[in-house]
Amino acid sequence: MDTVLFSPVSDRDPCSADPKYKDVYRDGALLQIVRTHRPQKVYLFLTRRFEELEEKDHRYTNMLRHVCPQVEIELLPCPANIQNAALFDQFDDLFRAHLEAIHAAHPEARLLLNLSSGTPQMQASLYLLAATLTFPVKPVQVLSPSRDSNAGRDFYDPQLAETSLGEDGKITRTDSEGHTITFTENRCRPVSCTNAVRTILRENILKLAESHDYTAALAVYYSSKDLFPKQLQLHLNTAAAHLNLDEEKEQQLRKKPEVDWLDFYEPPLRSKPENFLRCYDYLLYLETLVVRKAYSDYARALSPVLTTIMKLRLQGAGYDIARFCEVDERGITQLKREKVTAEDLGFMEHLDQKYRRTGFRDGPLSALYMCDYMEYLKRQGTDLDTSDFTTLRRFEADIRNLAAHEMKGISANNEYMTMIKANLRMLRTQFEKAAGTGELQWDALKTMLQKIRLCLDSEARPPKEKMG
Repeated sequence: MDTVLFSPVSDRDPCSADPKYKDVYRDGALLQIVRTHRPQKVYLFLTRRFEELEEKDHRYTNMLRHVCPQVEIELLPCPANIQNAALFDQFDDLFRAHLEAIHAAHPEARLLLNLSSGTPQMQASLYLLAATLTFPVKPVQVLSPSRDSNAGRDFYDPQLAETSLGEDGKITRTDSEGHTITFTENRCRPVSCTNAVRTILRENILKLAESHDYTAALAVYYSSKDLFPKQLQLHLNTAAAHLNLDEEKEQQLRKKPEVDWLDFYEPPLRSKPENFLRCYDYLLYLETLVVRKAYSDYARALSPVLTTIMKLRLQGAGYDIARFCEVDERGITQLKREKVTAEDLGFMEHLDQKYRRTGFRDGPLSALYMCDYMEYLKRQGTDLDTSDFTTLRRFEADIRNLAAHEMKGISANNEYMTMIKANLRMLRTQFEKAAGTGELQWDALKTMLQKIRLCLDSEARPPKEKMG
């Protein structure tokens, strides 16, 4: 990963005389960071006074290239309207604009901020920005050689600075006790600075994921995605695609080498055909409606999965109701009188008897017709257990009529609310029988949430870096 540095400049940059050994120069904060981190590019923010010093002897650019010959340097002059660099509130917007432009130019680079150069007001602005930017930065502090307050610099001689720079490792001195002194210690240290924006967004994403609103969680992620690992985007997209039954998004994700689409499913399901996997996803979707107490949405969403599970159970028992059907131009599966008559006359007679007032007419394949077929097969002496489906069909008809035909919600006190969880358990049991998996854990969303939480937590508390 490339590294870039943003740094203001102060009196002790680029270097200054050692307080004890006057003929030895020590790195200033700017030079020490460049020596330690070897950035590919340095952005130097210069007030007018330091611009004049650079124009006079090129002390900043020369010394940076002395310790890091390949470094690229860009000078950022201070605007003319800033006359007093010691005033607060004038650097926040300016530094933010500079840092946003640098990040846009180097989106994948590690961006270091020098918190030890510049005026106290500049340092405060940079520390504040490290906590509020919408992308990650690494603030760095450089300790003084004495580990105490900096002594004032005596003078700057460009030639002497290059030949007497202690941190170059070529300069040694002898102390009063005859010990050889070297000056090459690393004085850089990382500054712990929690990004407040990231903390707030992390909590929002986690709360939305816990309520299974992955689409909203993604919207929060995209608002400041540079603050989070890319793996988080994959987890959120994967969960959203499963719950939304989004085939287009699914195909996009399946093409990504880092995504194992089947890993979302419980092991007994991974070898099953796609229609079983889609039904499992749909049942998870119903679970999220229960978690969110969206009971009216549950009522309206019940019919498709009930019909699908009934069809799967029939197919598993060797009875395929699809032979009586055809798909119309709208993509709707229709139970056709003509086909029923041609394939199973006894079933046709059973339907006519049941609907003797009007006779059976063509209509969309529904749980009602599935129950009619199961009832007919039961009368033919099959051992197909239809009691659960009769209960499920009755519940579907009652709750769907309430949700679809009345402007009335299903609240926590409604009698149907207490029945919904039992209904979902029954649907799961019938799906397990259709899939032949035995009892499933139904924990795919919990597993995905753990991945999301681990991803967020690992970024919220990154391991301390060694500086140098």
